[in-house]
Amino acid sequence: MLDPIGSFDEIKGNFIRYVETAFSTKFESINKERHNLLNTDKVFYRQPWIEPLPNYHSSGNKIDDLTTEAMSNKMNEVELNQFKSLVKCGLFPENIEMYSHQEKMLLKAVSGENCVVTSGTGSG
Repeated sequence: MLDPIGSFDEIKGNFIRYVETAFSTKFESINKERHNLLNTDKVFYRQPWIEPLPNYHSSGNKIDDLTTEAMSNKMNEVELNQFKSLVKCGLFPENIEMYSHQEKMLLKAVSGENCVVTSGTGSG
């Protein structure tokens, strides 16, 4: 969608035209009042709220691709497998590649650095 605001306006306008055409009355004052109400935010529609999101870059690795070497040998094989099992219980889909910033944060966290996750990236 190249023009979300234009698309919203077009869809809203088409629906209002439909209502006005299909349910027209012989009373101009009622038609005008309905038109004004249908063109008022929070009556028939809500003004669009657009949240721009960055394009995250893939690390090329999935959770199952993690190795003890990739984790800077901070976890042994048993700990790594337990971690993978925990994460795949719903925290991170196993068939989805991690974003590069997710992998970097994970490596920093297992290296003992303090890390803060402020929001999800919507993966999965």
